Formats: sequence, C-alpha cells, structure tokens
Amino acid sequence: MSSGIRRGIGSPLLWGMLAANLLVRLPRLGDPLTLGWQFRYTQTAYTVRSFMRHGYNPLSVELPIFGPPWHVPLEFPFFQMCAAALGELLRLDVTVTSRLTVTLSFLTGALILHSFVSRSFDRLTADVAVGLYLWTPFGLDWGSQVLIDFMASTLCLGALAILWRGLARCDVPPRLLVAFLLLGALGGLTKVTTAVSWLGVGVPMLLWRFRVSWCMATRTLATSALASAPVVTWTAWSDRVKERSEFTRFLVSSEMRAFNFGTFEQRLDMERWRDPFERFTQSVAGYSVLVVLLVAAALLLSPRRRDVVVLLTIAVSAPLIFFNLYGHDYYPIAVYPAAVIIIAVGVVEVVRRSPLASGHCATACTLLAVMLVALAAISGNGGERINALRKPPALPQAAEIQSVTEDNDLLIVVGDDWSSATLFHSDRRGTMYREVGPRLDPRELGTIYEFVYWHNTEPFENWNRYFPPELRYEWVSEHVLRIFPISD
Repeated sequence: MSSGIRRGIGSPLLWGMLAANLLVRLPRLGDPLTLGWQFRYTQTAYTVRSFMRHGYNPLSVELPIFGPPWHVPLEFPFFQMCAAALGELLRLDVTVTSRLTVTLSFLTGALILHSFVSRSFDRLTADVAVGLYLWTPFGLDWGSQVLIDFMASTLCLGALAILWRGLARCDVPPRLLVAFLLLGALGGLTKVTTAVSWLGVGVPMLLWRFRVSWCMATRTLATSALASAPVVTWTAWSDRVKERSEFTRFLVSSEMRAFNFGTFEQRLDMERWRDPFERFTQSVAGYSVLVVLLVAAALLLSPRRRDVVVLLTIAVSAPLIFFNLYGHDYYPIAVYPAAVIIIAVGVVEVVRRSPLASGHCATACTLLAVMLVALAAISGNGGERINALRKPPALPQAAEIQSVTEDNDLLIVVGDDWSSATLFHSDRRGTMYREVGPRLDPRELGTIYEFVYWHNTEPFENWNRYFPPELRYEWVSEHVLRIFPISD
C-alpha cells in the first residue's frame, strides 16, 4: 500500500465519519424485526438463532417456518455464521448480534470503498464517496437492517478492488488471485445476485478497461469461474432439499425464474422502471434528475471515464438482469457502493470546474455532498428511510402466542404468510399457511398442529379457504385458536 493511500485510510476525517455513524446506529441494535421486509429479516435471524443453539453445521440449520423437516436452505449462511459467532463471543441477543454484524459489514464496506476510490480516482473523491455512502437516508436505514446484502456487497467490492489493483499494474500475482478467489466465492455464496453484477459483469468490464493480454484474461476468467463453483454446488444441493417438501417446492431455482428475472415485456414498461429508480435516487440525492446530471458529469468530465463506465455498467446490470427483484427497495444495496462512487465523481468534477470553488475545492465538495444528503432526507422516499430509523413497535402477538402455547407446540400462521416475524418473535415452530399453495393433511389438524394464529389482516370469514369446514376450533386468546381433530 502506498504511503498516500495509507494516509488516506488513516485520516481523522474518515475515522471520524465511521465513529459517528456507528454511534448513530448503536441505540437501534436491539430493535425488534417488525417493520419492512419481515420475511427476509427474520429468516436471516432464525438461521443465526439456529447456529447459536444447535451448532455450526450449515447443512442442517433450522428454518422452522415451512413445516417439517424445519430445514429450508436458501443462500449459504456465511453471514449468519459470522453473526452467531459474534453473538456467542460477546454474549449478545440474536437480534442485536445480527444488526451489529450488518453494521460492521456496512462500515467495513466504507473502508474498502475509501481505499479503492483513493487508488482509482483520488483522495477527495474517496472522502465524498464515503460521506455519501455513510450518511444518505438509504445507507442510514439499510446499514443496520438484518439483511445479508451489505456483507455480500462488501465482499464483492473487496474482490473486484483487488483485481482492479492488479490489472492497473499489469500484474496480478498468485496471492492477489487467491484473495480475489476467496472474497469472490464468499460474496457469491452470501448472495449470488450481488456477485453476478460485481463479478459476472464487473470482471469482463475490467478486462475491457485495461485491455489485458489474452493470457491474463484467460487466467482471470478461469479464477472467476472457479470462484463460482461453490455457489453452483450449494444452489444445486439446496434445490434438492427444497424439492422434498411440497411447501418449499416453490422456492426451487427453476420455480423462481419469473420472480427473479421478470419478463421482456416488463422491461419495456417504463412505469415499472420509474418507481424503483425514483425510490433509490430520492433516498440518495433527493431528486432523480440531479442523480442523472451527476452521472452525466462523471461520464463527460472525469479523466477516468473508462473507470466510471465500468462502475456504471455494474450498477445498471443489476436491475437489467434481476428486473423483478428490484421492485424490493432494499435490493439496490447490491450496487449501492458503485452508485455512490459515480455520484461522488460527478460532484468532484462539477466543483473542480466551477469558478466559485477555485482554491476551496474540498470545502465546496463537502458542502455539495451535504446538500445532496439534506435533499435526500427531505425527499419523499428519503424521508421514509429517515422515519424508518425510529424504533419499530414490538409485536404483541408474540407474547399472546407464548401465553397460550408451550415451547414444543406447532403453530399454523394464517393471513401473514410471507412474514415469519410472528413465529420468530414468539420463538415457535410452524407453517406459514399460504392461500395459494399445498394444504396440510387433515389428519395433522388438531393432532400434530393444535394451534392456529389468525392474523387480523385476514378476514376470519376466509376460514374455508384454508381449512375443512368440519374442523372444530375454539378461541383461546384474541388471535389464537385451538383446533381439534376431525372426527371420522
């Protein structure tokens, strides 16, 4: 590492921003997982809980929300293993250690981002990029939510930064290739959709950017392919596990194609592009047109425009490939580092060409970055993200369920079928019963499953959509019913 880069990473400004950002997050680490994308939050936290209770075997980790055998492998649980280990080391609650692991992943991403941008652009651009990364409403909100995405984006950014460094020097020694291989494999295992953009798209773009020799290109692509091998192996095994139960068959990769990728016709519908784009840009810079102008400035004014093109291709490729997924407002986490770098480049290049900022470029860049964050904070979606920083409400249903059931009782959850928060916070195993999907064997109702939690957003008149009309029941609390076996 050059002395200039070492000074950059050791700068008081950088560490001051990181420390202040951490202090902002500490009070919310114990927040319940009751708002937003509850399935993703609690599915992740459930896996952390399983490791802390039953040991670190990723092949048998519990996810007790789709019925027996209580085992539904999704992505490889690298994040969850790290969170569980941290929780056991520091004796933390599952929710606290999960949020803390996300926060540390997020802040580590800021460090890697600063080092990478300092090398590829300059120190001022790195400071602006990290400032935006840490303090936009998007980063403030999602940087502590219990999601695997920031660990995946940090690992993939690290992998690409290592390769970028080697290719820029026209020399990628074996030690850099090994580091790239390890980080890339872990990033892909943590979340494959993130790795597709950073590595699947980013690596070929880097080969184009540096115009490497055929030998170097072959070696780099071979290493990338090797990094994907564990991901392919895990996906194939997890699909076989999910195929064994009719309640999890819909999660098999082949069944999720339309959900993940969307259709060509959907991509031609501009209305489907506008909402995700506006949600993201508003929570980063306040106005979509402002983001477009800064991206244009980065492309047209930067002397490193080929680097900007690489980063922009990575950012744009994500929604182009996984179109349907980017209706989820947390999915841009995957390319958030690339987006803030491009915006930071635009900010710096605009300021450098402004006669008003002559001699005070750093101050002017800081003020412009602060203005962007302020605009984002008062924008529609940015305001929602800031509002999300408030403590979410507890889940009273969890205490209700615990009061009328025992630890080993199995629960059927109706009317809240895509949220495992009810089961997670009540610490019970059960089945999230979907209106469209397989039915339980009637012989299990009232014998194996003795309780039903009926969510108040689902009209009770819809009972017959889920259960045989002859099934007897009695209310044991406001939302919980005890059910009895169907008579022969």
